[in-house]
Amino acid sequence: MYAVWLCARNEDVGARNGRKLAHMAQDEKKLVHRINAQHSSKSGGRHPSSAFEGLRSVIHLVRGCKVMLTRNVAYKY
Repeated sequence: MYAVWLCARNEDVGARNGRKLAHMAQDEKKLVHRINAQHSSKSGGRHPSSAFEGLRSVIHLVRGCKVMLTRNVAYKY
């Protein structure tokens, strides 16, 4: 069974997701993968995340974690 979590701030969501990721990695002995964004702008990715509506330049995932895509930023692909 899954519960719905509503958070008013991105920081709260990030903290909760970080705890769950650490739990999966530690308890289930899973490797944490660090994935860096690939910037396609000519500026070399020097824009803050606020310029991309809060998208992070690095994400951390473990195999089997749940991910929700809220938009397709690479719509050409």
